[in-house]
Amino acid sequence: MGASHAVISLGELSRSTFDGECFRSAGITWPEGVEGARNPTPRELRRVLRGLGGYHIEYDATGHSLDVTISNSMDAQDWAVIWVENYAGEASEDTPLSFSFHRGNEPLVLRVMSDLAKVCGPFVVVFNFDDPRLVTADGAPR
Repeated sequence: MGASHAVISLGELSRSTFDGECFRSAGITWPEGVEGARNPTPRELRRVLRGLGGYHIEYDATGHSLDVTISNSMDAQDWAVIWVENYAGEASEDTPLSFSFHRGNEPLVLRVMSDLAKVCGPFVVVFNFDDPRLVTADGAPR
């Protein structure tokens, strides 16, 4: 629960890279609807997080990053921290930016990623550096 979780937009991968051994051995295959897949903009990320309901969201912009803490006051185990790279304030609000989950509860990470996939296309989330999952808009990680 405390390890980093990498996030990769399928727009950043070629099919030949995706079809490599790492993903095949995890039972993940190239999905439909990859055209136009991309990372979210900070504005889109905020909109998706507002839609979670029941969570407290805290934003901390420092240097060239944006840290987002998501917490559930009813369940101390239900939380996540997102790190958005290359954040430059208002100037980058509409620019797709790479991000990762610095820490977090797996079900919450998958919920956020499924909601983002509805906006940006599919993602691969790599839990604890060795457990890749394909997350699509249908919400069922594979």
